[in-house]
Amino acid sequence: MTDRKKTGKAKKTSFNIVDVLILAVFLFFVAYIVYAHVFGYSLENFGATKVNVEYTVKIDNVPSEYFHKIASGDPVKSSDGSVTMGTVVKKYSISDDGSATIVIQSSAYRSNRSYTVGGQTVDPGTELEIRFPDYAPSTKVKCVGIKVIENVY
Repeated sequence: MTDRKKTGKAKKTSFNIVDVLILAVFLFFVAYIVYAHVFGYSLENFGATKVNVEYTVKIDNVPSEYFHKIASGDPVKSSDGSVTMGTVVKKYSISDDGSATIVIQSSAYRSNRSYTVGGQTVDPGTELEIRFPDYAPSTKVKCVGIKVIENVY
């Protein structure tokens, strides 16, 4: 009779430190998937505030035939074309020195008074690597101003 009682009992399992570590890694992985793919954030922008901005760029030595191809509503992308950097909302005429000023609207991440759009820092004075649908500047593109339109929560 004692043999029957031993085989009928459920085997007792213990929860050890390895199980805790595996569970913690799994929960971290699930949290990252939700954070990055569901909410659209990245660890690079962890703790940053999402905002909509208009930033103004100055492009040196723009040929007039290419300047006229840039229009409001055109998408702006990174120089390799893989990341969207915003949409053209306004352009000013070419100045006497051949430079063009263009205003671009985009969502950005603000962290400590610095802004990031498409993985590039977009602060006044920084140089950007961008392109338009019919024009890829080969000269310097410099951010000359940025304005927050609204905070996105």
